[in-house]
Amino acid sequence: MVEQFLNSSHNYPMHEKLKKIKLLLSDVDGVMTDATIWLDSNMKWKRKFNVLDGMGLIRLQKQGIKVGIITASDADDVRFRFEFLKVDYFYEKSSDKGLALQDVMKKTGFDLSEIAYIGDDLMDLPVIEAVGFGVTVPNSLEEVQAKSDYVTKRPGGEGAVREVCEMILRAQR
Repeated sequence: MVEQFLNSSHNYPMHEKLKKIKLLLSDVDGVMTDATIWLDSNMKWKRKFNVLDGMGLIRLQKQGIKVGIITASDADDVRFRFEFLKVDYFYEKSSDKGLALQDVMKKTGFDLSEIAYIGDDLMDLPVIEAVGFGVTVPNSLEEVQAKSDYVTKRPGGEGAVREVCEMILRAQR
């Protein structure tokens, strides 16, 4: 389905945007997860992550595309997941995600047109609107969907990030 989407002439501008991407940034809750958070008996937050998304990030990195996380969360399970995946950039406790975007741009030297971002809530909007390819998930807020370049077919926590990773990889082949 993604291949057919990218090959249609109607989506040529999107294909051109994807070809430029050198960095994929993502929110966590609602994007890498289904937005459910459990509190365990030790009073620690727990989330369910999808292996498809992790493999998508790894595939991007193997092709030289950097990956990063910008989350408002401050939780051990989130830190552990992205340490395990060895993401290139990790920003936690980031309620102003625009500041994290500015920092990663300073560190990489990448232009906004070379960055994609996936988010689902109002605090993600400034980044979604600023980057070269702004993405959201179908379970996001309507305001976020209206401002995004693309709404994934898969919901957050069910392979939405992998879907975007594959789109980027196919566009750059």
